Formats: sequence, C-alpha cells, structure tokens
Amino acid sequence: MEIFAGAFPSLDGFLAATGCAGAGIAMSGGIGRLVAELAMDWPPFVDAAPHRIDRFGEIDPFDPHFCSAVQMPGQVKLQVEKGKR
Repeated sequence: MEIFAGAFPSLDGFLAATGCAGAGIAMSGGIGRLVAELAMDWPPFVDAAPHRIDRFGEIDPFDPHFCSAVQMPGQVKLQVEKGKR
C-alpha cells in the first residue's frame, strides 16, 4: 500500500492525500486529519515524512511521461471492463 500525503513540492500550496483504496480506506480518517493539520499549519499528530509525495524522487506533474504513466492504470481498467483485455 502506497499512501501519499502532504505538500507537493513543485506546486506551491497544493496538498495531496491519496492511496486510500482497498485496505487503505481504514487509514483515510487519519490521513484526512494529517492533511487538515498541514493545511492549517498546525503541528501534525504524526510524522508526515514517510508519506511524502516526492520520496521516490523529483516529480514534474506536467511532464508528458509522468502524465502518461498516471493515466495508464485507469485506461487499462477501462479496457478490462469493456472486455478489450
């Protein structure tokens, strides 16, 4: 399970919370609280560092390769649902 929560370094003021599908849904309340505390500039109740969005390296959300990669899972799912795969 890959939870991503916190600031997006290259987009000033953008906070994200994602990865709550499946078993992660049980953590969504805590993730929501974490992001709310970050948005209010309050001390977070847990360390957000392990869930930073950029922990795997620098991300450019406008890079065509990145956009293609994040769109692919949804496209594959649609193909499966339509019986094309």
